[in-house]
Amino acid sequence: MRIRAGILLASALVQLSAVSAQRAATLSGTWSVEAAAADVVSPDGSEKWSFVAISGTLQLEHKDKSVTGSWQGRMPAPWALSGSSDGKTFELQTEVRDVPMSRNGEQQTVARRWIFKGTIDGGTLTGSMGLSEGDAAATPSQPFTATRAK
Repeated sequence: MRIRAGILLASALVQLSAVSAQRAATLSGTWSVEAAAADVVSPDGSEKWSFVAISGTLQLEHKDKSVTGSWQGRMPAPWALSGSSDGKTFELQTEVRDVPMSRNGEQQTVARRWIFKGTIDGGTLTGSMGLSEGDAAATPSQPFTATRAK
């Protein structure tokens, strides 16, 4: 009788593990990203940023907690990215690149990286995305949503 109960308990645990694994969201795949135009004010109210609408594609591979892949936005070549996810939340950042920009009417090149942070809900990602200066962690960001390509 104890052996039978032990076998039933072991079987139930295996089935529960399989169900839990199926419920853990994965970022693997292709995601269509949309971010609406947004005006953002710094927490202290001293600065205001205006973001244009942007769309692009995240191509991701999620293994354990590690995420790798690429971000393809307006630039001609995709940006390599890496990050982590616990199956509920994620944080991704691209490589640092020199990006052309105009400041006070003067053309410049500045080092920037994209940072994506958010949550996973089945086939939808929601969060914030922004261009950070070089290795800086703090950056103004705009909300985005992404849907998994079918």
